[in-house]
Amino acid sequence: MRLREFYGRRAARMERALRKHLPGWRFDPPVGGFAIWVEPDAEPNEAFFLAAAIENGVAFDPGSLFRAHGAVSPFALRLCFSSVACDEDLDEGVRRLARCWAEVA
Repeated sequence: MRLREFYGRRAARMERALRKHLPGWRFDPPVGGFAIWVEPDAEPNEAFFLAAAIENGVAFDPGSLFRAHGAVSPFALRLCFSSVACDEDLDEGVRRLARCWAEVA
C-alpha cells in the first residue's frame, strides 16, 4: 500500500507540473503504473524534439515506440514519474521539457 501511495503522489506532482508549464497538453491522470501518456498541442518532429530534450537533461519515451508499425501521428509521449531521484526533479524535468517544447513547437 505504501508504494501505491508513493507513486500516486509522484503522479499527482507530475500532473500539476504539466498543467502549470504545458497547459495545452492533454492527458488522463493515471490510475496506476509509472508513467503518464501525454498528447501535446502540436506535432513536431519526434526525433528532433527528443534530441533537444536530451540536450537539456530530460528525456521521454516517444509515442511511436508504443504504436503498431511505429506510427508517429498523433504525436504523443510517455513521461515516467517513477525513476527520478526526488519529487523536485519532476518539476524541474517538466520545466526543461517546456523550454524545449517552446523551441521546437
